[in-house]
Amino acid sequence: MGITADGKPDGVKGASVCRWRVEKPRAADSYTVSVTFYAEHGVDDLVSSQEKTPVQLGKHKGVKALGDMDAGCVIALEISATSRVDVRAIGGDSAALCEPAMVAAEKVEARLP
Repeated sequence: MGITADGKPDGVKGASVCRWRVEKPRAADSYTVSVTFYAEHGVDDLVSSQEKTPVQLGKHKGVKALGDMDAGCVIALEISATSRVDVRAIGGDSAALCEPAMVAAEKVEARLP
């Protein structure tokens, strides 16, 4: 995926987050991948004004959506009815970032319960 450094943990109220930067030769093509675990928010709680498209990765169902205000692409995977993992690619062209978000989500899904 082009990730060259360890992830950086971060905390958001009600969630655990880790972020990685993907550096490309052109700065405009670089982006950030984040993985966020929500222990008390299921896939149905994903907030987006954009259309949510159902996805199935391995044994996990979820949704894919473009971020609001061109904030990348998110793949939300259901852990339970009340918990989920979001995998986001954030950078320039939101639609183009759905491919790396999906690649990262496939890697994350393989490790989910």
